[in-house]
Formats: sequence, structure tokens, C-alpha cells
Amino acid sequence: MEDTRPTLHYFIISDAIGETAQKVAQSSLVQYPSAHKVCHKYNFISNINDLDIALEDAAAHDGLIFMTMIDNEMAAYAERFFNKHQLTYYNLIQPIVDEIGYRINMKPSKIIGAQHELSDRYFDKIRAMEYCMSFDDGKDPKGFEEADIILLGVSRTGKTPLSMYLAMLVTRQLTYR
Repeated sequence: MEDTRPTLHYFIISDAIGETAQKVAQSSLVQYPSAHKVCHKYNFISNINDLDIALEDAAAHDGLIFMTMIDNEMAAYAERFFNKHQLTYYNLIQPIVDEIGYRINMKPSKIIGAQHELSDRYFDKIRAMEYCMSFDDGKDPKGFEEADIILLGVSRTGKTPLSMYLAMLVTRQLTYR
């Protein structure tokens, strides 16, 4: 029997990884589990030529566009194209960044992919995960003094996965069985 469901072509267009657009798209599309969906992902777009390739593909498929472009000129260029071709699009970052700048009277840094910067917080998370693994199952009692949290429980109750999750929140914990 032939599948007669319509196909939704959706596009992730980004000047970075496209993770934000992908998550918004997935959070919306999950509401239609039986729908036939095709994702077209164009990430790390850094010039108009690369953007044109994505835009033409979106127009050819009458795509639904989820866009994260921090560069105002490239975003405006894309929006003009979408409007001209009557494509539905969601610019998920740039209007919000602009509104925040307006409200606090500051200019944004316009750093592409800034949320993935290797910051002090990132390295704190790595140290917390390393601590977690070093002192898993009470391997070294010295860890008790430095721990923010000590998880106690019988074997196979999920202490280690919970401690890894807590490490992502930058806490140091050890497990002990």
C-alpha cells in the first residue's frame, strides 16, 4: 500500500551548529509522531553564497524554516527571500537578541555560537564530572571532605547517573554503597 501522507520538509538554517533551531523544531514536530518529516540542515553558514544554497533548497521544497542567524544583514537577506517566496520561517535568535539590547540599552556581542564558548563554567563542569568519577563508589575516602553532596544507597539504584547529572550542575558529589 502506498504511503499517501504529505511530507513536511523543514529546514534548520544557522550560522553556528543549529542546535537551538533543531531543538525548537523537534519540540514542535514531536506533536505529530506519525507525520512524514524530512529535515534539511544547513549549519555554519558564513556567507551569502552558502545562504543562497539553503534558501533555494527551502523554496524548492516549500520548506518550513527554523533559523538562528545572529548576523543582522544575513538574517534580513534571508527574511526578504522567505517573504518574496511566501515561505513560513521562524527567526529564533536575532529578534530576541535585538529586543534584549533595546531594553538594556546595550549592543550584543554578535559572537556566533557563544553559548558553546569554553568558559570557566564549562571547565567547572568538567572538573565536577572528573571528581564524580574519581570518587564513585567511595573509591577514595579523601573525597568525603570536598564533596558538596554524598549519595548513599544500595548497589544498582542509579547513584552514578544521578551524580553525573548533578556534576552538570557543577556540584561535586561522591557515591557510596
